[in-house]
This record gives sequence, structure tokens and C-alpha cells, in this order.
Amino acid sequence: MKGRPILMNGAMVRATLAGAKSQTRRIVNPQPSNDHRWLGWCASSTHLADEGKAVWSVGDEARLQEPHRVRCPYGQPGDHLWVRETWRTDATLNGRAPSDFHGWPVKYEADGTVLGHGAHFGNTDGKTRVSIHMPRWASRILLEIVSVRVERLNDCSEADAKAEGVMQLDGDDSPRPEARTKDGWQICLTCGGTGLRSTLGVGGGVNFDVDCTDCDTHLKLYRHLWEAINGAGSWAVNPWVWAVEFARVAP
Repeated sequence: MKGRPILMNGAMVRATLAGAKSQTRRIVNPQPSNDHRWLGWCASSTHLADEGKAVWSVGDEARLQEPHRVRCPYGQPGDHLWVRETWRTDATLNGRAPSDFHGWPVKYEADGTVLGHGAHFGNTDGKTRVSIHMPRWASRILLEIVSVRVERLNDCSEADAKAEGVMQLDGDDSPRPEARTKDGWQICLTCGGTGLRSTLGVGGGVNFDVDCTDCDTHLKLYRHLWEAINGAGSWAVNPWVWAVEFARVAP
């Protein structure tokens, strides 16, 4: 069983910890050209060269013509992913001494959780360390890949978007938050993250507290999140993506 790192921002870490996130989409790199025809994802194959790869080729009878194979960098079903997130150490965190943790305590910035791992950094004065610099021993979240598929980004369904861990909407198990602005990105530019907007009524008056139609579904929320991470217009590009489904397991 292989284990690989995967980066998550604070909002996605919180969603994973809450059990609200069970999928992630990451851009296939390199992307196939427009001339390539999709052949399929080879989770297992009698052709070992294709196992664990997405396969495209050129032409109608494509398997023998310029095959384009891309291995999934996140692994296959059964493999593990350990999450890298923003973290820091602090010699006097919450008034507790390093000896209380058998080393310097590690604080996870996404939710403020503090854990002791037995590592000795010296006095770091709480220096924040970005997720890419998190070592394996400091990771607190371990995921097992349930399935992998390759699809166009715009093929993401409403259920898939909810499984991506976007914020809850009215009618879900948890109440809609008053503001949906997390970790530096504003999830809806129309309503400013409130879920509400003002409109002109039939008689010309202003109607307040109208549900914003630009963020009233999980799919719309996910589009805002995708573009906040990948740039304006990146949803319309509709790239091929790895759709990785996972379940959290004990580290």
C-alpha cells in the first residue's frame, strides 16, 4: 500500500475533519490535446503499461495510434493520502511546556488543534509553516482512496460538488452560515458570501433578503471555489480532472 502527500487549504481541512468532504478534483497534467479521444481509466489491466493510467489516443481506432497515457499522481483505490496543511510549533503554547508534549507541540492553523508528536525543533516562537513544508510525521489526517476516475470538470454533479466539501445550504443538516468567506476567498461575488441580495420589485421598490441565485446550489458554490483557487474563467476552460473519492482512516 502506497502513501502520498496531498495539499489542502484550511477550509478543505475543516470540511474533511467534519466528514463533509469525501472527494477532490485535481487537474490532469499534462492535458491531452483536442485531437485525442478518451479511451478510459485503467484501474487494472492485462496491459501493465496502462495500469493506473488515464489513456487517450488519436483517431477512431486509437489504441495503436499515438497513445497518450497519464498516470494518476494520487494513486489507485486502496492507496493512502496524507494531508499537508498549514501548521506551526510553539514552545509556550497555552502555557504548557514542551515537556508536556514530549517535544514541541504542533498547532494546526485550520482549526487550532494542538497535538504533540515528540519532535524537537528548538524555540521556533510559533513560526507558521506552509502546507508544502509539512513532513509526514506531522500530518494528522490520513485518507484511503476509494475510487479514481477521469472526467471533464464540468461533468461534476450536484452530489459530487457537495462531496467536495463546499459550505452547507438551507435544507442541509447544518444551518447556512451568515457569511461564506473562508481562508481569503469569497465564495460568491454577487452577494458577498451572505447568500442574500437586494433586488428591484415589480413596482420599482427594493426587495431585501432575496436568495442569491448565483450560489444557491452546491455546484455553483463549487464553481466559485474552483475559480478562487485556479483563477477567473478556469471553470469555463473545462479541463480534464482526476476525481478522487476517499474515506478518512486512522493515521
